[in-house]
Amino acid sequence: MKLYQYILIIHLLCIPFLGQAQCNLTATSSGGNASYTQVYVLVDASTGLIVAENGSGTFNSVGTGTYHIHALNYNPADAPAPLPSALIGQSVSLVGSTTAGCFNADFLTDFVTRACSSCSISRTICESDPFVVSSSGAMPGYTQLYVLVDAATGLIVTTVANGIFTGTVSAGNSYQVYALNFDPANPPNPLPTPGQAVTACGSISQGCKNSDYLTDYICYNVTPCGTTCLRTSILCQGTDISVSTSSENEAYTQVFVLADAAGNFIDQNSTGIFPTGALADGDYQVHALNYNPADPPNPLPSGLSVGNPISSIGGGCFNNDFLTDFLCFTVNCALLDNKLLSFNGQKSGPDNILNWVMDNENDLAGYRLERSPNGYSDFQSLTYISADGSANYSFVDELPFKSSYYRLRLLHSDNNFEFSTAIHIQRTQTNGDIRIYPNPAKQNLNIELLDYAKGKIRLSLYNVLGQEVKSFDYSLEEGNHRLTLSLEDLSAAVYIIQLKAGAWQWTSRFVKE
Repeated sequence: MKLYQYILIIHLLCIPFLGQAQCNLTATSSGGNASYTQVYVLVDASTGLIVAENGSGTFNSVGTGTYHIHALNYNPADAPAPLPSALIGQSVSLVGSTTAGCFNADFLTDFVTRACSSCSISRTICESDPFVVSSSGAMPGYTQLYVLVDAATGLIVTTVANGIFTGTVSAGNSYQVYALNFDPANPPNPLPTPGQAVTACGSISQGCKNSDYLTDYICYNVTPCGTTCLRTSILCQGTDISVSTSSENEAYTQVFVLADAAGNFIDQNSTGIFPTGALADGDYQVHALNYNPADPPNPLPSGLSVGNPISSIGGGCFNNDFLTDFLCFTVNCALLDNKLLSFNGQKSGPDNILNWVMDNENDLAGYRLERSPNGYSDFQSLTYISADGSANYSFVDELPFKSSYYRLRLLHSDNNFEFSTAIHIQRTQTNGDIRIYPNPAKQNLNIELLDYAKGKIRLSLYNVLGQEVKSFDYSLEEGNHRLTLSLEDLSAAVYIIQLKAGAWQWTSRFVKE
């Protein structure tokens, strides 16, 4: 079971069918106008195309893939046109393109993402543990081959005949293991080869191989286990710790446990939200416990006193990664009131301009300006500026969000840092989502920029060595854009795509088949 830092307004349930590439997806929303019409829209995340729409939020027998579920709440007397029901198979961005009507403004930008795969078993193991797999139903006289695949790229890492993989994985990554059973007298061509896409096996000559090779596999999530924290976040005192989980048993009871860095109990609840106002500066852990209420562990977290070790929770039937799979939080956020004379921002045409003035810079190395779309999570670095002694600085955000929160990270010469309070700039135009598809791609890669302001943007492609292989400059008018990039002259590999406008940049990666 994996822990995630989150803020959710839509709750999502995915129940895989073992041995089948299907899921039931259910979403519910809160905060809508009860007198309005509520519909839910299932969208293919890789293409942005609408798959299905209904008023219940339940989508049955959904095929393998990654999806977005959008919640649309609109006035039936002033409905957007076209509605999603008329756009099955078309882009979700077309909803309301003819007549905007009166519907929630965050319909396109606020959604839940969930993957539906045909993973037969999902396990979390330590980096030092071997992957040990076996298969049943192999044909006597056939050749058995096990294939280890990087889940993020779909590329083959290595292959073995005995089902034992050692020394080939790294912590923080996820992998899939496929079992290939084929007739040596009629083998697939090519056979699985490290560095190639797992789907390439048999693309030239399929040969005789098991038909479920690509649809029936085992998933592994790898953690260090020596330092088992999956992710560390730094929070200001007063900002809630907020986490969620995936892969829990929905019929079981879910509780979240807050502990100190030594694993001693502080608090527990079923929401995953812990206020930090009463916490001292320091390091904390959040564990997710998913247990059978008919066979609970003893003691339960609710039976512990503050300071008791959470490792005392034993027995019962609960997820075996409870103590080894957790998130870390550091509460340490002194504000800059004694040094920061002013920090403000204002709109200037399509740009946001940030300015700050310092009282002194005696022990400062520089400033990192960070931006978030919501003010409580997902702060990303916009730029770094070295302290030059002027104590007066500015930065132009050339591609701001509709709602942008900015804060300063003050970097000291001894590698310590402090944060400023965040400031908020609200705009009428939106710089919204960036989507690339298909991924993996063969001939062309599409880049969608939804609701972007007017301006110039540079697109660059890099190989995994960081070498630039392509670059283009585009001038954008305000609105939606789709850029199509030809990949025919590129060899099959993993590439990094970067969009840049001034000091702003966005990066992602994709696979060229």
